[in-house]
Amino acid sequence: MRPLARWSLVAVSLVALLGVVRAEKVCYFSQEPDRRQNGRLRWVLPGSKSDHCRCTSIWPGPLYTKPLQRSQEPFYTDTPIFTSDQEEIHHFFECHDPCSPNPCQNGGTCSQYGESFLCQCAPGFEGNNCDNKPLDCAALHSHGIRQSGVYTIYPSMYPDGLEVYCDMKPGYPYGWIVFQRRLDGSVNFTHNWSQYMDGFGNLTGEFWLGNEKLRQLTSKHKWLLQINLTFDDQINGANFISYRWPFRIEGDNYTLLEGSIGRSPLPLSQTPRPFSTYDKDNDGEDHLNCAALTRGGWWFDQCESPQDSWGNLNGEYFLPENSTDGNYFGIRWPEGESFAVVRSSEMKLRRFHPYDCLSLFNIGITTSGVYTIYSSQYSGSLEVYCDMDAKDGGWNVFQRRFNGSVNFNRNWAEYRDGFGDLTGEFWLGNEKLRQLTSVNEWLLQIDLTFDHQIHKTYRWLFRVEGDNYALFINGSTGDSPLPSSQTPRPFSTYDKDNDGEDHLNCAALTRGGWWFGQCESPQDSWSNLNGEYFLPENSTNSTDLEYRGIRWVDGRNVSVVLGVEMKLHRFRPYDCYTLYNHGIRQSGVYTIYPRKYPDGLEVYCDMDATLGGWTLFQRRFNGSVNFTRNWTEYQDGFGDLTGEFWLGNEKLRQLTSDWRWRLQIDLKDHTGKHKTFHAEHFRIEGNDYKLTFDESVRSNPLPPHLSGRSFSTYDMDNDEDTNANCAAELKGGWWLDTCNGTSGAPYGLNGEYQQGPNDRGITSDGWAGHRIVKSEMKLRRSWS
Repeated sequence: MRPLARWSLVAVSLVALLGVVRAEKVCYFSQEPDRRQNGRLRWVLPGSKSDHCRCTSIWPGPLYTKPLQRSQEPFYTDTPIFTSDQEEIHHFFECHDPCSPNPCQNGGTCSQYGESFLCQCAPGFEGNNCDNKPLDCAALHSHGIRQSGVYTIYPSMYPDGLEVYCDMKPGYPYGWIVFQRRLDGSVNFTHNWSQYMDGFGNLTGEFWLGNEKLRQLTSKHKWLLQINLTFDDQINGANFISYRWPFRIEGDNYTLLEGSIGRSPLPLSQTPRPFSTYDKDNDGEDHLNCAALTRGGWWFDQCESPQDSWGNLNGEYFLPENSTDGNYFGIRWPEGESFAVVRSSEMKLRRFHPYDCLSLFNIGITTSGVYTIYSSQYSGSLEVYCDMDAKDGGWNVFQRRFNGSVNFNRNWAEYRDGFGDLTGEFWLGNEKLRQLTSVNEWLLQIDLTFDHQIHKTYRWLFRVEGDNYALFINGSTGDSPLPSSQTPRPFSTYDKDNDGEDHLNCAALTRGGWWFGQCESPQDSWSNLNGEYFLPENSTNSTDLEYRGIRWVDGRNVSVVLGVEMKLHRFRPYDCYTLYNHGIRQSGVYTIYPRKYPDGLEVYCDMDATLGGWTLFQRRFNGSVNFTRNWTEYQDGFGDLTGEFWLGNEKLRQLTSDWRWRLQIDLKDHTGKHKTFHAEHFRIEGNDYKLTFDESVRSNPLPPHLSGRSFSTYDMDNDEDTNANCAAELKGGWWLDTCNGTSGAPYGLNGEYQQGPNDRGITSDGWAGHRIVKSEMKLRRSWS
């Protein structure tokens, strides 16, 4: 390589490593003092490093006596080489093709991304270099595989791959590993232990994947079993039935754990059960071999029971031409005192990490009981009691009392960690509550049973925060006597007094930890649901002999709670209507999660207006907020959701892009008279935030001329008046036609709010002769 003279002017044509001839690009070196080296004069490389790689000619540039003001330090060099040698320029700038050799494995496609690369992975693979192979069928589905069929998966115990049949049919959750299929009796399932261990049949037809593979697959993670059955059309009307359970295979006898827990005729309801074949009898019978009797391997208990003997889905498949029982075709299946006939069966697995009880409920686990969940905020797994029977299903129970068998007068550490038995009386633990409620919105439900078998249910939005496990709640169902309606409130125990009393320890007084205010108030002192559970036989106070349970304040009266259950439900309300439907009846500011706002959007919910569950987007009542705003401010929103405000045109557009919406405008004039306008199919669309609605509403409709109008502000004039700027005259943004207005329309509700003694409020042609002192504009989802 030969360097040229320092000031020689050389134009070179470079060919990129990808083989593409670059366009002519001349790069200039300048000189300036390097402040990091006491102002020593140095050469500055032009542009960014990606620019350097595209230089076709390198020329000397200007000389600066002072360092230039730059957003970041430049790249200095002492010996720039002006050369026509392509290789030397390449070497000097360290230009390279990041896609050569191809870093994307397993058939991935590489593309240059700045100085690095991006891999477009082949279906089923992931990772920066496509080196993460699919663990299972669910991983394949997440990478775009939608066709059911035979694929190779790479669970950790099968590094060289395992061939399985993946069921990718639509239906949540997706991506199942099929391990048994029977269709027509073409494959004999009367096999020995070794054959069931290794598997047999054809993955595209009838088969058993193999017990050893099942054990290896289910040895890590949680797995969900689904069984699909199609019954004989002459007996059961061609019914298709699906069952789901948590599932695991363990040990040398391939023992089934965590079998059926719901209402099902499947004989797997009591586990563990070892697997049995005709040559290895592990069933619960002393004098019978169930596998030999039913002609197929299975997890048996006692096969003299029809439930066990005929519920073997690997049992004999009866074919009319080969059987004296020519009236049916398939596998015998118990159904009460009789039996049905299964024409086809499919058993399949899917990896499953339930976040909470709602995750379990959503995939078909509908029996209340103790389950293991895997909250993203809780390290490891967590056992909880799931109430699947309460309205909406999938509740995480964190407190239960019903007979006083567990002492709730515990110290701080015990309330932090939890105590009791999940199947009896217990407190889950404050730390678990904090971890669980740290993400998403959570709905608290309290179910109370009073001494006359009267039941009451209350609901709030709920969160526990901080080292003192402070309670935050919002949105009481209305008539709640719960003392913690004013929050936040820290948790208190007899050994850690965080209540609002200076001279009393509320937890010690009521004999249980709770979120207290001031326990001198009967509302606070007796409404502790963790307080003493009075048992008449143990009471020394004669006045206590009349009742058994927990003292509870209901208004001015003290009632007795026999049973209480406190539970949480993960909750991402789509809008205010969703909150209302879940029992939240208190108007106020809430976080909703419409599709376009996955991280949440704060809105004011009006739960008191007719029908309830309205999302407010405008409120004015005293003129405290200036509505003479520019386009950007109306676009983003302004004001305070608890006072006067405009929610924002962009939020309105995003909200109304899904579903159908009803608009309601409530007005109040200076005399106290009220007027309401309605519009159906309300929608804001386009970059000009155009208003559209159905013009056929009969009761107090908006005038049809407003539909199709674009929003205008003083700095963005979209009105139809060519001679004036109507928003500037109105002193507020609106969907404007002309500046004259139209009688009968709520025109200009964002206009100037005057404060004169005789003309306070907003003037609107929509309510001629009335000074509007209060206006509210609100939305509610509609199904009309």
